[in-house]
Amino acid sequence: MAGGALPGVRVDGKETASRVLKAARAELNRHGAVDFSLDRVIAASNVSRSSIYHLFGNRAGVIAHAEAQAIVEDVSDGAYLLRNLAERVESPEQLAFLIEQWLKDAMTPSRVKQRARRIANIAVSNSDEELRKVLHDHLHKVSGVWVETYEILRHRGIVNVPQVDLRALALAVQGVYLGGILVDLYDDDEVAAHWSGVVAELLARFFGVSRTEMTDGH
Repeated sequence: MAGGALPGVRVDGKETASRVLKAARAELNRHGAVDFSLDRVIAASNVSRSSIYHLFGNRAGVIAHAEAQAIVEDVSDGAYLLRNLAERVESPEQLAFLIEQWLKDAMTPSRVKQRARRIANIAVSNSDEELRKVLHDHLHKVSGVWVETYEILRHRGIVNVPQVDLRALALAVQGVYLGGILVDLYDDDEVAAHWSGVVAELLARFFGVSRTEMTDGH
């Protein structure tokens, strides 16, 4: 999806939107949302202000769609990585270890920032139908990858996935990850250090995976 227009952007402006978003993401990376300059985006994309307003509504709309595009790519990459790991993992204990590493990664500064951006975009999408469609379509796509991951693990006998709707399970696990925003807000290093272990234990129990042997072996 990199370099392309977001699905929610009007069909008649995909190429223009792509140029604007590319410039907007570069602007965000250099200056952040607070010092984001629409004038610099206009100059870099060679797209008129009126066209940008037609496509995205206003400056906030440009920022929201640029942030959403970056998040879509980051989250999609993570989901596909986990699915690929599911095809290579050799034991339930190794899976338990990978789950805990994934959750520890969730506490790194880059993931904390990503979570905050996702929450902000979800909030903005309540008043932006096009952005909401982008997030809706992406959530369905990523959840589908999670479902495939569970099916791979169950087929290989790595986990004992309960007889539940796997789409609902995919949303529950993603919700736990996104819910880490509460740990970020709580702002306590000790709690943050224990959060990944607590969630890993809950997921391990749900999937019938023991973390004991993995801990003893490392």
